[in-house]
Amino acid sequence: MSSSRPLTVAIPRSFNANGPFCARRPNLSEILANTAPPPWTLSAFMAYLSQNHCLETLEFTMDASRYRKHYSKLAGRYANLHDPTATEDCQYVKMLWQRLMDAYIASNGHREVNLPGEVRDELLSLAPPSRPEALPPHPSSLDPAVDKVYELMSESVLVPFLNSVCPQSAHPAIQESNEYGDCKDGSLTRALTRSYDERAIHRHPHAHRSSPP
Repeated sequence: MSSSRPLTVAIPRSFNANGPFCARRPNLSEILANTAPPPWTLSAFMAYLSQNHCLETLEFTMDASRYRKHYSKLAGRYANLHDPTATEDCQYVKMLWQRLMDAYIASNGHREVNLPGEVRDELLSLAPPSRPEALPPHPSSLDPAVDKVYELMSESVLVPFLNSVCPQSAHPAIQESNEYGDCKDGSLTRALTRSYDERAIHRHPHAHRSSPP
């Protein structure tokens, strides 16, 4: 009698060290670019940050990018103007800078991000943009702070976020009970382009309404 054939087991290609049927884990850049596969979408990451009370880290990078965009527009539009500081666009960019400092950089700011003292002090020591003759600080001044915040997210937030959703399923139903909870398609883009003040109003739509007589 011939011996029986040895038992063979087919291992699915999707099985890896991260667990069965768990796709390759994305890096932070892929998540922030919204190119990571489910369940690691940008909206899920924002929901996770909000639930863990550290959404200000991502919001700071978004508002820093917004400042860079408006500064570039100002520089391109008034490149040949002798004194661009008198323009409304320049005043607007100055206002954006001051709000960045007040919300995220100044000590005890209501959205203060965790930065080394030397990075914080350098930003706060720049010429006050409120002076009429002062140009807004160049966006590159924010680079050290933005780099530190990205580093913070990579080291302290990314792995817990990946672990929080991977073991459940390939497409878990994530309840996003915050201002980004309904961010699907176009609404996600609108959420990402809101300024800090616009996001605050979106969180508390009745905050500025007067009480009824």
